[in-house]
Amino acid sequence: QKLRQTTGGNSPPATPRQRCQLKPTGLLDTRGGSGILSGDIAAVEIAHQAAPGEIVIAEADGHVTVKEFQMFEGRPRLVPRNASMQPLAPQKSLRIIGVVRGIVRTFRPRQPARLS
Repeated sequence: QKLRQTTGGNSPPATPRQRCQLKPTGLLDTRGGSGILSGDIAAVEIAHQAAPGEIVIAEADGHVTVKEFQMFEGRPRLVPRNASMQPLAPQKSLRIIGVVRGIVRTFRPRQPARLS
């Protein structure tokens, strides 16, 4: 089977300024080393291409994920920032949705300790 890379299908071409915010959910283990924590909001630049080393939102073989984009032997790989997890080498399709450009984190004050 050949890998089918798409550049957005029927969607209009992205301009460099199109951005959105996403709240990643799911397993934190896969992105732990990227600095993305539970409850964070990712500031994403809509893009259909990525440079090696960039953290991307991608659809790989029908599943959406947040991982580091890399090339290995001429083929794209999505690499989790957690070294104990295996890279994802899409078999059928890969579509880059966007590139993470920043993180928004809300700090909440801790509840004061109750004195007895």
